[in-house]
Amino acid sequence: MENGDDAAAKVYENIGVYLGHTLAFYHSLYGMKHILLLGRVMSGKGGDLVLETCKKVLAEEYPEVAAQIKPALPDEKFRRVGQSAAAAGLPALKEE
Repeated sequence: MENGDDAAAKVYENIGVYLGHTLAFYHSLYGMKHILLLGRVMSGKGGDLVLETCKKVLAEEYPEVAAQIKPALPDEKFRRVGQSAAAAGLPALKEE
């Protein structure tokens, strides 16, 4: 993707399409409003393309959902380690 490979861009676009449809479905189940997209696949130009495509799918296919949810990306460093940082921030379970 960084080298302008069209095949790689298509992969990221497809991920964005699937993500858009999935977020609309999850919204119907959970009613979430803010979605933070994390992980290595969301880093760099590819992640930006995923988010852009996702928002396009939501706007075109699910305008009522697009008006209610806000998928977002953190800064580049946090995108790459975001899942581990999120997991580390989970509260400890109480032992009985």
